[in-house]
Amino acid sequence: MQSAAYSQTLQSTGGVTPYTWSLTAGSLPTGLSLNATIGVLSGTPTATGVFNFTVQVQDSYTPQQTDTQALSITVNPQLDITTASLPNGVQNTAYSQTLSATGGTLPYTWSRTAGNLPTGLTLNPTTGLISGTPTATGVFSFTFQAQDSGSPQQTDTQSLSIIAGIFIDNSGEGVAKSPDGNTEINFDPGDLGKNGYVIIDPNPIGVIPPDPTGYYRIGDSIVKIEIYDSSGNPITSFNNPTTLILCYPDTNPDDGIVDDITPPLNETSLKIYTLKGGIWEEVPGSIVDPVANTVSVPLTHFSIYILMGQPAAASDLNDVRVYPNPFKPYDGTPETGKPYDGSLHSGIIFDNLTEGATIKIFNLAGELVYEESGITGKVQWNAKNEKGKEVASGVYIYLVTDKDGRKATGKVVIVR
Repeated sequence: MQSAAYSQTLQSTGGVTPYTWSLTAGSLPTGLSLNATIGVLSGTPTATGVFNFTVQVQDSYTPQQTDTQALSITVNPQLDITTASLPNGVQNTAYSQTLSATGGTLPYTWSRTAGNLPTGLTLNPTTGLISGTPTATGVFSFTFQAQDSGSPQQTDTQSLSIIAGIFIDNSGEGVAKSPDGNTEINFDPGDLGKNGYVIIDPNPIGVIPPDPTGYYRIGDSIVKIEIYDSSGNPITSFNNPTTLILCYPDTNPDDGIVDDITPPLNETSLKIYTLKGGIWEEVPGSIVDPVANTVSVPLTHFSIYILMGQPAAASDLNDVRVYPNPFKPYDGTPETGKPYDGSLHSGIIFDNLTEGATIKIFNLAGELVYEESGITGKVQWNAKNEKGKEVASGVYIYLVTDKDGRKATGKVVIVR
């Protein structure tokens, strides 16, 4: 094989050793030489082709004996996969692309050695054809191998990727929608400045960061949106804002409350948040459509998004709940509490609050330990004081008031 080390020892029997080897006709492949003492042909061939030659072996007897043999070496070109990239695929649209290679000895055998093709696509091992219909969006990276039929066999590998997305034609209106219908992006002509391929990922991160204070996520609304151009480059900004629409569940559309989640949320409080630096940040301009059960917002780039809202307000403070009480964050029992970590059931929970309520927490000496205002429905206290330090074990008095002058008071016990 061209550019690959070669070594072969010539064999002879009879006569008297040692033998002496020589080339009497023709030529060896460029880069190979014959060792006259041991009869080894070795080196690295630098040119391809069929090389014919005659070798002679001479023994050490008197009179000397000689023998000749006509031989040939075929140097094949080095196998090389020439496919350097693959075109984007369109979700639910037939895809067909053939991998190419040069050199080696035909026929080739193709295989995938790492990664995955887009769902719905397969590789033909004989022809190298990637074909099928991609059914999911995403960036799919993989490694292919080509193996020739020579002896010894040559192999070559190439790492490639296919972007399978929802095609958006920049010259007209376009819609990208997730299979479950819960995410939709609307495009007007010229918004992108170029054609795009949208990827919608409903499971973008394993651990969801804590919710902002006073807000609670609609968990299955999280989504990551990406868009690439025809060359596979991310489109990071738009000429004009596009519109993102997220749906939310609501079995009772007339009560103004998102009922199918815990805690129930005030429908008009719903907003779309985006993840920046590991922190949820509100996207300006959220519009709630209580008839369609959607929230929309204009976007000039794509990221990770989620729906959040504030708990529905209680009508009075008669049924304020504070739990778990006593609060034992480190005893290893979930029912008695765990340190606040942003998750739904961590910290000390104040529930069934009226709109715009204020909570004040005092120690038994009457000193204010913590205060929070502007709360609606539900809030979680991290059991820390205003300086961010954990409060000590003991009995604490809470006072809940609202803008209408109503009050609720009680005790909460903390055991560390």
